[in-house]
Amino acid sequence: MRRLDFLRVFVKYRGDAPIILGPGLAGRELFTILGDDPTVLYNMDMAYAAPLCLGLALSTSLPRVVALEGDGSLLAGLGVLTTVGRYQPPALTIIVLDNEAYGSFGVGEMRTATSAGVDLEQVARSCGIPNTCTLRTLEEAESTLPLALATPGPWVVVAKLEAHGDTDPTFARVPPDVADMGLRFYEALRRGDR
Repeated sequence: MRRLDFLRVFVKYRGDAPIILGPGLAGRELFTILGDDPTVLYNMDMAYAAPLCLGLALSTSLPRVVALEGDGSLLAGLGVLTTVGRYQPPALTIIVLDNEAYGSFGVGEMRTATSAGVDLEQVARSCGIPNTCTLRTLEEAESTLPLALATPGPWVVVAKLEAHGDTDPTFARVPPDVADMGLRFYEALRRGDR
């Protein structure tokens, strides 16, 4: 499944949930779909999207918070899953964009542990997160994302994606600076923009 196609399905069911994304091409692709949305924090540093969303899910009354992490980013901060399993925040959905490569571009020799057999769905489940699944097709995404984005969680959804290069000029436009976005994200959540 192509990442851009998966993200389009995700946006279809997202509703008004705030999103924090890890680094990589997924942010540029989502920015192309959503535009400059103040409730989306693009290009957070590696391994921070899920912990930040966990904090929001535990400390606010937001009905849903979504972390979009790459497989390499989640692997770099795998301990967050033990904390999610411990506290069971019902408003949290973590979506792992798994192309089995460090670098969302999918080129080069930097393969993640998921390419060698690490199953992030099973890791999440063994950390005490019962709502887990792995999606391999857009049809599976269409049937599962509405549940993962609307029913109590926590949820960990692993989307198995093709690794491909950055050859599409559509994604040349880059989201704003992460520090500026962070301030806007905070203000948007404080005002209740969702």
